[in-house]
Amino acid sequence: MHAGVHPLLGPAGTPRHMAIHLRRFPDDRQADNPFWYDAGWTGPLVVFGHDAMRGLVRRQHEGRPTALGLDTACVYGGALTGWLRGEDRLISVAARRAYCPVG
Repeated sequence: MHAGVHPLLGPAGTPRHMAIHLRRFPDDRQADNPFWYDAGWTGPLVVFGHDAMRGLVRRQHEGRPTALGLDTACVYGGALTGWLRGEDRLISVAARRAYCPVG
């Protein structure tokens, strides 16, 4: 998933624009709205990016992973992070430089 899923409809019911842009639910324009993964999502694991300012995100429900955010700000000079599913292990490589200014 690029950005997120509708926490009530799941991946199959998430409209395209939400899958691409969603951070907060139900509306990104309200800074006090919860992030989609904290707004009731208890479904299967969703691996996502598109949120460099939040960094690495891991959420669980009843001991089962439900959300994994891998955006660790490589473009801003942070790191590129990948996930080895079979080992449930993260690998990060530092960016060689910042490719874009923050903001």
